[in-house]
Formats: sequence, C-alpha cells, structure tokens
Amino acid sequence: MNTESNHRTYGLTVGEWIAKTPAELDDDAVGLWQIVNNGRRGFGLEGAALVDFVVRSVVELVKAGAQPVDSRESGRLWRVKPGYGEQPEEIAKNVVAEWQLSGQDPDVSGLWFALP
Repeated sequence: MNTESNHRTYGLTVGEWIAKTPAELDDDAVGLWQIVNNGRRGFGLEGAALVDFVVRSVVELVKAGAQPVDSRESGRLWRVKPGYGEQPEEIAKNVVAEWQLSGQDPDVSGLWFALP
C-alpha cells in the first residue's frame, strides 16, 4: 500500500491517518464502518490495499487500549464482543475475516472499538 496517498478531503497520508485514528477514542468509539469508509472513499483504496488499511487501523486502536464492542444484544450500552483473540494483530485479522465473510461493508449497527 502506498502510505503516501493523501486523504481526498483532509490531505493526511495513509500512515498519518492511521496514527491519528486512536485519538478519536478520547471522545467516542470508532466504528468499523468508519474505518472502511475512510479507506475506500477517503483514500480510494480497494482490495488488498483496503484490507491492509483496515488491519493497520484496528491494530492501532487495540494497541491504544480499545476493545471490539457492539450494542446489538444490550440495546444502547456497549458490550465487549469476545472471540476476536488477545493480540492486536490477531484481533485485526479476525475482524477483517468476519467483515469479508459477511460479503458487505459494515454499517453503524455493527462492530465498534471503544476504551473500557
């Protein structure tokens, strides 16, 4: 992946964008749909480049202390969604595998990453 590609709106490179993604955790959770959308629409990534962008973004979020969460079973409250693994790279690969297996891009009702 070309880490020097610039975001179409904000001008940041892929590497800069990924490095800044965990900063959002101070204010809000980060949705998988947001990550995919920024890779696809913000940087024009597809295929392996988009997958790499998502993996790297999730790794950075998990390294910053975020956990996979959703609210489907609990209504409005976030619940940690187990089963993705322990290590950041393992979690990221399992998240991407689940996304790809679904055959569609994630939406706002899906997986998010939040600080405990």
